[in-house]
Amino acid sequence: SGLLGNFAAGVPPVEPFAPKIEHDPAAGASQPAVSGGTLFTTRDAKLLVVSDPDHDRVHVIDAEAQRILFSHDLQAGDEPGRVVEDAGGRLHVVLRGAGAIASFSRSATAGVRRRQVCELPRGIAYDEARDVLHVACAEGALVTLPAAESDEVIRRSQLQPDLRDVLVRGSELYVSRFRSAELLHLSAEGALLDRQRPPTLMADEVTFTSPGKAE
Repeated sequence: SGLLGNFAAGVPPVEPFAPKIEHDPAAGASQPAVSGGTLFTTRDAKLLVVSDPDHDRVHVIDAEAQRILFSHDLQAGDEPGRVVEDAGGRLHVVLRGAGAIASFSRSATAGVRRRQVCELPRGIAYDEARDVLHVACAEGALVTLPAAESDEVIRRSQLQPDLRDVLVRGSELYVSRFRSAELLHLSAEGALLDRQRPPTLMADEVTFTSPGKAE
């Protein structure tokens, strides 16, 4: 991609980057929908983590040297998305197409651990005070699980469909809904405290002006 090309400009790549095609385009298989939030910087600003949902890969890049250190090939259809880092330096990637998250360390030799979380995972946040991950799911679930390698689910709160991102602020959580442009304010226990929406303007409340000539 253009982004990876810029990182690698003037620096010999670790390995040739080539698309990994797991399907026959002539058979009519579709590519994943375009999604954002696929670039992440580690806390020490030394590494960049790039999710590549088109090719089911995650790349770890040396930010200073601007070169790919290593990549993890995931399963076909995993569609990696948003990334977070926990206090121990482990990285956790949402697998939008697999209903799971993938976790791995900053070492090139370490493997990838997968955990199922929900049907349609979208957003993810790390809660350092509790050492847990919060995963927002498009079907309306907010799933809390340990950051450590455990299949335990601490809590599964059922909110409303179309959840997208989740944010930790102190002891409380904020979860966004995409199409309704809502922000849900939750307690530490996952109870809904408040919801916010942008103001709605009627057509007769908006004044349109034409640009005038420069004088």
